[in-house]
Amino acid sequence: MNINVKFIWHDCFLVTLPECVIVSDYWVDAPNGVPAATDLPKFLEDISPDMPLYVLVSHHHKDHFTKSIFKWASKFSRVHYIISKDTARFIKYLLNPNSTYSGAYSIDINSVTVLKSGMEFADDILTVQAYGSTDIGNSYLIEYKGYKFFHAGDLNAWIWKDESTEQEINKALGDYKVIINSIKGCNPDINVVFFPVDSRIGSEYWTGAKIFLKEINVEYFIPMHFCLYDTQEQFKKRKLDATRTKLYKPDKDTIFPRLTEPYESIELNLNRSF
Repeated sequence: MNINVKFIWHDCFLVTLPECVIVSDYWVDAPNGVPAATDLPKFLEDISPDMPLYVLVSHHHKDHFTKSIFKWASKFSRVHYIISKDTARFIKYLLNPNSTYSGAYSIDINSVTVLKSGMEFADDILTVQAYGSTDIGNSYLIEYKGYKFFHAGDLNAWIWKDESTEQEINKALGDYKVIINSIKGCNPDINVVFFPVDSRIGSEYWTGAKIFLKEINVEYFIPMHFCLYDTQEQFKKRKLDATRTKLYKPDKDTIFPRLTEPYESIELNLNRSF
C-alpha cells in the first residue's frame, strides 16, 4: 500500500491513506512556527470536505494542541477528534453537553472520542489504541487494513543524563520500558513510527529511539519533536541531531525518511510483512 506522509511542524504530520486523512498533534502551521493566519491550515485546503479526517491529540501541552482544530469541523463533514483524557479536562467547557458556550470553538461532542491508556476507538475505517506516555497523555497505535502506525506523542526515555541522578535516570528508563513492553506485546511489528528524537535532553538523547527500535520491528521510523528552540542555530543543530540515525539505527532493515522542513512530504510503500 502506498501512502503519503507530510511533515507539518514538530510532532504534527499529515498522513494520507486511501480512505482517510490523519492529522496528529497540530498546534501551529509552519513554516515559521507561528499560529496560522486563517482558521484552516494551508495543508488542509486541498483535501475534499467529504474525506474522513481523523485528528489525534496526544496531550494538551501547547506544542501539541490548539483549540483551533475544532474549527475544522466547519469544512469537513466527516471529521472525528481523538483526544487524551488530560486534553478533555483542559477543554471540559467545550465538551460538557450542558454547556452554554457558543463561541468559535463550539464542537459537536459526538465527533469527539476521549481516550486514556488502555482504551480504543474503532469505526469502519480504522482503529486507534491508546497507550501510555512518560510525560502526560497518550501515545497512539493506529491500524488500517492490517497496516500499523504509531505516534508516540511525548512517550520517550526523557533521561536528561547530564543533570539527573543515577536513580532518576534508572526510574525514567524503567517507566519507559514498561510502556514499550505493553506496546510490543500486541504490536511486535509496526509499519510507520513517529517518535521524539530531541537533543535538548543532552547526552544520549537518542536512547528512547534506540530502545524502541531494538524491541519493536519497524519498517519506517520518522523522528520528530525537534522544533523547540531559541535560535536558528539551535534549530539547525536539533534537526541534524534528530537525523543522526547511525546513533540509534537497529540491526534491521528499518528505513529512516528524512522529513525536517515544513510541508516536506514522502510517498511510502508499506509492506504487510517486513
